[in-house]
Amino acid sequence: MVLNKHKIMEKIEEYLESKSGEKAGGSGHLSNVSISQIIIDEVKKKGKVVEVTFSYTVDIISEFNIAEEPNTENEPDQYDPYHYRKTDTITL
Repeated sequence: MVLNKHKIMEKIEEYLESKSGEKAGGSGHLSNVSISQIIIDEVKKKGKVVEVTFSYTVDIISEFNIAEEPNTENEPDQYDPYHYRKTDTITL
């Protein structure tokens, strides 16, 4: 399979799909997790596999925080448990 930027982004979105949407915590409280601003940081070919490092913004709306539209002009605060940037790596 030839991996271009579009195919890599599709694989990243498939991976992140399970991490977004409605979630229930251990106490049963519901929250909604949305993922945005996905950026491919690095693509490394290692033999027959491709290792992709990417970053994205996570926004969590729950009954314990005020529901606000994420402001893309504000940098996420690494200490804010409801709005932050995260980096992951997947192997394709």
